[in-house]
Parts: sequence; C-alpha cells; structure tokens
Amino acid sequence: MHLFSIALLAGLASLSAASPTASRLGKLITKDVNIVHTSDIHSWYLGHQKDDDISKSWNADIGDELGQDLFFVDTGDQTHGGGLSDAEESVPGAATLKIQAQMPYDVMTPGNHELEHPDIAKNLYNVIRDLGPEAHKYLASNVYINISHALHPLASQYRIWHPTWNNSGGQEVHGHKVTALGLMFDPKKRAAPGLIAVEPMESMVTQNWFQDIVLKSNPKMFLLVGHISLSDEGHPEQWRIVHQAIRKEYPFTPIFILAGHSHRRDCMLLDSENKLPGSDEQWPDRSIAIEASFLANEVYTILNITLYRYHSDKGENNFPTDSGNRIVQQLRNLATTKALTTFYGCAPRTYAYDHATYSPDSESHALAFYMNEVVPEVILKKTNGELDPYVLLLNWGLMRGPIYQGRYTKDDKYVNMPKPDPFVYMKVPRLVAERVMAQLESDARAMDMNNDNDYNDASQRLQWNLTTTGADRRPHSIGRYVNQAALQEIVAEPALVPGYATLDRCLGKLGLGDDVLHFPALEIQLPPQYVQTTSQSFTSLGQHDLVDFVTTPYLKRRVLNAMNTIVKLHNEYTETVSDILAPVTEVLQYGDIDTTDAVAEYAERKWRKDC
Repeated sequence: MHLFSIALLAGLASLSAASPTASRLGKLITKDVNIVHTSDIHSWYLGHQKDDDISKSWNADIGDELGQDLFFVDTGDQTHGGGLSDAEESVPGAATLKIQAQMPYDVMTPGNHELEHPDIAKNLYNVIRDLGPEAHKYLASNVYINISHALHPLASQYRIWHPTWNNSGGQEVHGHKVTALGLMFDPKKRAAPGLIAVEPMESMVTQNWFQDIVLKSNPKMFLLVGHISLSDEGHPEQWRIVHQAIRKEYPFTPIFILAGHSHRRDCMLLDSENKLPGSDEQWPDRSIAIEASFLANEVYTILNITLYRYHSDKGENNFPTDSGNRIVQQLRNLATTKALTTFYGCAPRTYAYDHATYSPDSESHALAFYMNEVVPEVILKKTNGELDPYVLLLNWGLMRGPIYQGRYTKDDKYVNMPKPDPFVYMKVPRLVAERVMAQLESDARAMDMNNDNDYNDASQRLQWNLTTTGADRRPHSIGRYVNQAALQEIVAEPALVPGYATLDRCLGKLGLGDDVLHFPALEIQLPPQYVQTTSQSFTSLGQHDLVDFVTTPYLKRRVLNAMNTIVKLHNEYTETVSDILAPVTEVLQYGDIDTTDAVAEYAERKWRKDC
C-alpha cells in the first residue's frame, strides 16, 4: 500500500529558467494521501512576467480521478509582492483574496503580510465571512481580531471532515477522517496594533476547543497547516509544542505539517518511523514537516506547466479545466483593470539584487542605484539647484529583487517594492546624524543576543552573520544559492541549466531529490542590513549644523531610539551647557513621492522609451 505524497509549490515566484518536458525521476506516483501546497504567493498569481507565464499551474483537476485523498492547502502571505494584490486604490489584496478563495482549497491560513496592516486584516476577515458555507476551509487557530472592543477568532479554529469525491462510476466515495489546524507565528508588534492578537502555542493547546474537540476527534491523520517556518529562529519550537500536545493523545497517528514564511525549501522529521503496532496498514506513524516545493516520494518539483502536463498525463488541450480557465481569466481581467502593463521607461541594464556584491558606489546593484540615482533625482530637496545636506538610511528589506533590463512597468514597481511608504525625516545636528548607523548596528547585536523577534527577525540575524564574516553563504530566501563546498556534492550531469538546487534536512545531499536538476551557479549576497548615503556637503558641515536625516516609517522607531541614545551619551559627557542637545521627537513626511513610485518617476524622467 502506498503511504503518502506531497507536492508543495513555494508560491508562484519560484520559476526555473528551464523548460523540461519530463522529470528525470519519472512520473509522479500518487498514494493514499496526496497534498498540494502553495505558500508565500505574494501576488504572483500570474507567474513571472519576465519569463514564462505559469498561470495554468493552477489549472488542473486530478483529485477526483485519483480515487485517493487529495488535499489542497495554502500557508499564507498572499499579498505584497506584485501589482495584482498591491496596486489597489483601497486595500492590497481586496480583489485577489476573493479570487483565490474560489479555488478548491481544503485549508487556507493567513500570513504576517495579511495581519500587519489593519485594512488588509479587516478585508480578510470580511472575505472569510463572505465565503458562507465555504468559510470553514479558512483556518486561523490562534489568530484573533478586535471587533467592537472584543477579541473574536479571525476564522475557524479547526476543521474535522471526511474528504469526498465521485469515482469513475459516479458514486460518492468518502476518504479518511482528517483533523486540521491553521497556525500562525507571533509577529510581535508587527501585527496590526489594537486589532490583531496572536495567541502563543503554549496557551492555544490548553484551550477547551483544542482539548475537548481537536484531541477527541480521533482522525486518521492530523494536518497542521501554518505560516511558521521550519528554519527561522524560534519557529520550529512552535511546531513542536502543537506536535507534542497531539502526540500525547495520539502516539501513532500520522501528523503532516505544511509550513511557510521563509521562502525556503526544507524538510524535517519529528518522529522515528515505526510501523503501527498490531496493524497491517503501512501508514507512517512519523510526523513529517515540509516547507516549499516538495513532490511525491521526497522529490522537489519546479513550477513549470510542461512538467505538470507530463506528471498528469494530460496534453495542452485537455489539461485546463473550466474552473481553472475562469479563475485565470479573472486574474488577467484584474491585471487589465489595474493597468499593470503601464509603461514608464526602458531600464538600460539589469540591476542585480541578491546575487551580486553590494557596494555603496556600485553601478549595477539595484539598491545602490536606488540610493545614488533614484532618490537624489526624485525625492531629495534642493536649494538653488543644489541638494540640501542629508543622510539617507534604508534597510535591505525595502527592495525585494532585481530591476530587469528592458520594459519597466507598473507591475514591476510593485514586484521590486511591494510596500509603498512615504519617506520621513528628522532635522538633527551632524554629530547625531553621523553616528546613527553605528548605533543601529550596535543595537542589532544587542537585540540579537536578547532574541528580540520584533526588532530582528531571522532573516536580519542571518544578514548580520553574512555582513560580519563576509564568508558565510548559507542557502536562504528563494533557495537557488549554495556554497561551493555543497556544490562539490551535486550529481554530475552534462549541460545543466542554472537554477534552484535543493539542500534539506531530510535528504541531506544537494540536488538529490530535485525533479529537474539545476546547476546552482549563484551565491546569496544580500546587502548589509542597513545602507546609507550622504550629500557631498555633509563632511564640510559643522558638528552642530542641521541636516535632513531621511528614512522610512518602518525604520522610524529604531532611528529615533538610536538618535536619542546618542543624544543622551553626548549630554552626559559634554562640558558646556550650550552644547546640550534636546531629545529628537519630531518626524515629518519628506516629499510626496513614496518608496514604490520613486523608480517609476525616475524611469519617466531619465530612461528611454524605445526598448
């Protein structure tokens, strides 16, 4: 008897450059339990618009034909990352979340990007309510929303059901009983303040609904679906709390964990693999946890429609379904309505981001280009044609990817910078402004040691290691980066295309489980956590001359804390009363062009219109 297969799609952004016609490991083998998993879609519903269109990766209907349990799950972060969700006049995701909810998901959960902004969280709550009888498929076991000064579950806290389908003879067949939860890591103060509350796992597993309903449901399997990473610091422990609470009551029942958030392929086993005592059934009594792009028999697949047709034994004409065509057309209509092909100019070159070395004066790095060319041209204030004295400080997470050579469109600007924020500034003396960067880095080290997740999330802690050692090149983010030592272990095959090569904790060898083998030619080279530029006039200023310290609302609190630490230390050691500095409290908006619109404005002013 077959045990299980899992096919996870790590959001639609993870597109390979290859277009294989078949898997090197053979056809997908379906089993008693089959799971299709999407995660961290971030608005990439229509695929990578700079490469192949993979819209039809949504467009298959194989579950009823399998005669086996097929589960379709999504683990959050549907918004922020492209124009389809973010180019809204009202609320990011207002239209795309409704379209995605039409798909035949068994379980969906929110991610931090749905919970950080009050308007998006309220919209999600209303979308779930509007699902009517289908609302049970959206789970948020430990997420609450403040409605009329009282906390209510954002969505259903659990789902217990028998999957059903019609066999080839038209008869209804019932699958195995399943109990599912939808879980969310605690984003601390990043959740919409006063609106969203995330209950810690230690508390959730003590609640009556968990103890009296979930733990007494007696299912054939547990399905834990959540926006919690398998690798970010503190996240695996949250999975283990729930896993252990279930294991106390069900020592041999399979537990499948579908993770998300890190944009990284990974896998881990939480139990030893032993056969059920006194049973001839070969269901695994272990718990397996997967994050991103996992396909049948521990084989990772890529998002490629030709490969999907190969695995489904369908051709170009019979692969699409009516419902799939309808959803794809809705997405394309939405793209048209939002005018996502609006053209701003022709990028003269590709400005790399996460696979090129950052330096402040680089002419080919996207973030250096943004700071040195874009912001001075369209954001910074001038007097008599000269830039006013300034310090510009940003964080590397402001930008999400490269700027590609060629047409730069409305969709591109949301892909590169999905969160439009106004610039802000503080008017401070030079002696304060010039010390902020060092103080922020010192604060980052201190917060890292104190494990303050609100200040330093796991990606920032990793980034600190990268920038301080200069040699650490661990797999991270979209997963196509590996170090040279791991590269030596890859299976030697001729004419490999550069792309995504997987190294996880279950298989343990680079590329071993990849459906299509790629040569991992690129190394991760993220910019430093903080990057800064100053005006040419800055160094000629006196210590008490005022400058505009320009940053973003995301960094405002950190920058103010750093500035006031500097002010306090200065005042403690100054010997002259006239040198005493006042605390920095005033933060004002700087200009009327936001972070997302800046490159588009620059392109309209400076780039050619004939690509």
